[in-house]
Amino acid sequence: MAIKVFDHIKPHGMINGGPFPIWAVSKEAATTWLEGAVIIGTAGYAVEGADGPTKGTILGVAQSPAVSGETEALIIPALPGVIFSGILSTGDTGGDYTSLVGDRFLQFGVSLEGTTGTWYVNKADVTDMAVTVLDFIDAIGTNLTRIAFTFVDSVFGGHSLTP
Repeated sequence: MAIKVFDHIKPHGMINGGPFPIWAVSKEAATTWLEGAVIIGTAGYAVEGADGPTKGTILGVAQSPAVSGETEALIIPALPGVIFSGILSTGDTGGDYTSLVGDRFLQFGVSLEGTTGTWYVNKADVTDMAVTVLDFIDAIGTNLTRIAFTFVDSVFGGHSLTP
């Protein structure tokens, strides 16, 4: 099995049960990205991150594709309390991985599968930890399990969470 475009990261809800926030961000007109892309801030604009984005730069996840020629796009911010869903995979190419109950509540990085342009939670990335696994949407023991997760506080690049 392989990660597919429809496996992209999606908003799943809020910890408090309310609606998830949507944020209109400024982007350069030539910039494009797919729905579910991890969006970072750089040089005053929102852009799609490179594989394994750095803590403190992640703004959120693309709510919809960004179109060339437009200077604004919608994202769901990577704020505490916003729950996302995505695929738990392994390695920099999004290899097969069968989930374990012990994956719950662990932290991993996010990666970009180069063939499809699909972002996923990378079980093998324990250096640039960006997300905390909250629960399993698919059954534990499933290959390429869909999980519910939040971004860790330290990844958000939109503002400082410390006083």
